[in-house]
Amino acid sequence: HPDDQPSSSSPPAIKDQKQQDDDVVLWKPHNGAVTHLEWSAKHQLLSVSYDSTLRLWDAQQQHFQQIFATYDDDSQYKHRIGYNLDQGRSFWIQYACFASNDSNSILFSTSQGTVGQFDLRQPRRSSNSLSFYQQLSPKKINSLSMHPNGHLLATAGLDTTVQLWDIRKFQSSQNNKINNNNNNKTPKSLASYCVGRSINSTFFFLQMVNSY
Repeated sequence: HPDDQPSSSSPPAIKDQKQQDDDVVLWKPHNGAVTHLEWSAKHQLLSVSYDSTLRLWDAQQQHFQQIFATYDDDSQYKHRIGYNLDQGRSFWIQYACFASNDSNSILFSTSQGTVGQFDLRQPRRSSNSLSFYQQLSPKKINSLSMHPNGHLLATAGLDTTVQLWDIRKFQSSQNNKINNNNNNKTPKSLASYCVGRSINSTFFFLQMVNSY
C-alpha cells in the first residue's frame, strides 16, 4: 500500500559512491519502477511509478512528497482521494502529467484504460476531489497530453489508437460512480487514428498549437 502519511514520506538522499566527484545523488521515492518524470513551471518534479503513487520533488526542500495514490475499498482509506480505484494486481497508474495550462492540475492514466484529473489546490481527502475519472479505452493508456486551451486531451496506448477528447464532456467524479462500468461509459472521441501497434507517447507540438 502507499504511504499512510503522504506528507511525511521523504526517503533520504543516497550519494552514489562510484561518482562522488560528480556530485551524483540517488533518490528512491517509490517502491516500484518509475515510469515518467516531468518538471512543472514551479520547478517541481513529478514522478510516476508502478507502485500507483505520484510524488512531487521540491528542489528547495530536497524531498519528495506523495500527492496521490490509489487504494482498494478498505474503509480505512475512504477519506483518500484515490479510494476504491485500485482493482488488484492488474491495476496500476501508467502515466501522469501536468495540464499544459496549469501546473496545479494533474492528469493520470491507468492500466485499465481510465483517466483521471485532480487539482493540487483542492482538499485530497475524498474521491470527490477528482475533477473526473473516466473510462476511455478497454486497454492500458500509455500517454496523455493536454492542449494549452485546457479542454482538448490526447490519449494513446495499448489499443493502438491515438484519440482526441473534449474533457468538458466527461462526467465529474461526483456524478460518476468510480469503477462501475454501467455508469462510467466511454464518451465519444472527437477524432481517432489507429496505427496498428501499441503507442508509447503522444503530445501536442507546441509550435503548432496556435493554428488550432
